[in-house]
Amino acid sequence: MKKLILGFIFVFSFIYSNELGSVLNELDSMYNYRHKSKYTLWNMLKIIDSFLVKYPFDASLLTRKATVYLKIGDAKTKKSEKLFFYSKSKKVAKECIEKHPKCADCFFWYGASMGRIGQTKGVLKSLSLVGPIKKAFLKAISIDSKHYMSLAALGVLYYELPGFAGGDINKSIKYIKEAIAVKPNYTLAWVNLGTAYFKKGKKQKAKAALKYVISCRNPLIPSDYFLNDLKQAKKLLKRVEK
Repeated sequence: MKKLILGFIFVFSFIYSNELGSVLNELDSMYNYRHKSKYTLWNMLKIIDSFLVKYPFDASLLTRKATVYLKIGDAKTKKSEKLFFYSKSKKVAKECIEKHPKCADCFFWYGASMGRIGQTKGVLKSLSLVGPIKKAFLKAISIDSKHYMSLAALGVLYYELPGFAGGDINKSIKYIKEAIAVKPNYTLAWVNLGTAYFKKGKKQKAKAALKYVISCRNPLIPSDYFLNDLKQAKKLLKRVEK
């Protein structure tokens, strides 16, 4: 009887991992090439919700849902709509943390959603969020020391904050470089690095970072590259070269 039960558990686990694995792969492919259709994020949300009915506490599904909400918020133009979707992202990420306290991605998206809320409201109106945001990113890194998204995000936090609130351009550059060391073709980090160097007055280094983005042929996340990173790099390079 014991062997029968163990066999059943093994078969169930195998089916679960294969079914969910296939869905996650499909979701990631959709996300990476979402720049080809404005409906992709909404289609992803439908797929995620349909599988959350069956796997309501799965961390991989929940973090992807938080990601989708955040990216939908990014695409909105009205401040109220941005804040609405960023808040939904934050809520999902928080739920994920409660169910999976050792999930680095959960903490990252929790911090990222708060960061977006802070950016939308304005730095001076959001100083109370700085501590929780930093704590979330540091927690993600404590769980996974090579969590490149959290490393880069910390770098952005340090260069966006004014000095009196803890801003530090040298720490910013340090964290962003660590992110790039983990994922050399993470083009968002290169844009961040160019920004940090520009803020520090290191124009040649800023140019080099931004030109890397512009010439990149194998970006880690193609959709982010074409929707944001490439445009931001070109825009900032014009400022640097003035």
